[in-house]
Amino acid sequence: RDSIRPILSVTFDGQDIIENDVISAKPEVVISLEDNGPMPLTENSFTLIYTENTKVPRQLNSASDNLVFSSTLNPNSATYIWNPNLVDGRHKLDILAKDSSGNYTDTTYSKTFYVYNQAGLEKVYNFPNPFKDDTYFTFELRGYEEENAENVQIKVFTVAGRLIKDFTVQASELQPGFNRVYWD
Repeated sequence: RDSIRPILSVTFDGQDIIENDVISAKPEVVISLEDNGPMPLTENSFTLIYTENTKVPRQLNSASDNLVFSSTLNPNSATYIWNPNLVDGRHKLDILAKDSSGNYTDTTYSKTFYVYNQAGLEKVYNFPNPFKDDTYFTFELRGYEEENAENVQIKVFTVAGRLIKDFTVQASELQPGFNRVYWD
């Protein structure tokens, strides 16, 4: 009898997200399940619950939610790829997954995340502050979409207002949500 739990992984645009993270309005969400058992994983291995802006939670399904399912036997894995077009606001994704023997993953995946379609730069700080030799400039990008991305320019001034550093962060180095840029 198979008694080993399967392993679940979830990424948004290739990244793990943390609770209350900001993501793209058009993410590629990859939901993968891997198992060592001999029985194939199926669509019934997953329960995907989505909540948009504190509305009633609903179960996602392939027929109406841009979900694409695929599976392989060697290694034994199954993947859902979800490409939603999300509206502004708070969203939540809950995933319960099990293998064909009924073994559930160690934990239920549950993440709340936010989407902002209007471009913006928020929560701009440097850390540590004050600093002696080096620091990180941190900021949150909202409404970020790769096809419309622009570079970010950072200017550092003295307390007296004299410009001491001016540098540009390329759009290709940025992502929706939290970003940090090192400076010494």
